[in-house]
Amino acid sequence: MVANVAQVFIPLTLTLVIMFAAGVWWAGRVKKTLGEQAPDAHVGATSEPLQLDGECAAHIRTLSSEPFLLKQTEDGLRVQIASRPIVPVALFADKGVAAALMVAATQASQHFGQNWVALASLGDDDRISLRRLA
Repeated sequence: MVANVAQVFIPLTLTLVIMFAAGVWWAGRVKKTLGEQAPDAHVGATSEPLQLDGECAAHIRTLSSEPFLLKQTEDGLRVQIASRPIVPVALFADKGVAAALMVAATQASQHFGQNWVALASLGDDDRISLRRLA
């Protein structure tokens, strides 16, 4: 009697384990495929560059002639220039630069939402171009 139960129970258990593993593999594959195909709605350049007034643009121009990184989080706005560490805008000694960056971040938050990371570059026409990275 025990041998008959074992002959039924062991193959049935192995079949269920194999079916479960195949189901997990298939679900993971489908999820991965859908994740690769879904477009990321918030990554990309803004539809048009943000317009800054002359004074804000002049302050930002003193910061860097190269593109720089802006990161807006719940903790506040942070900036990374070249290979320097990322620092909070509140720590800037030049409060004019800090205010200009906050103006740009406020305009960017209207496009990107509350939390974002963007590559910023200032054009010759007092427009700041932001390309969202995250």
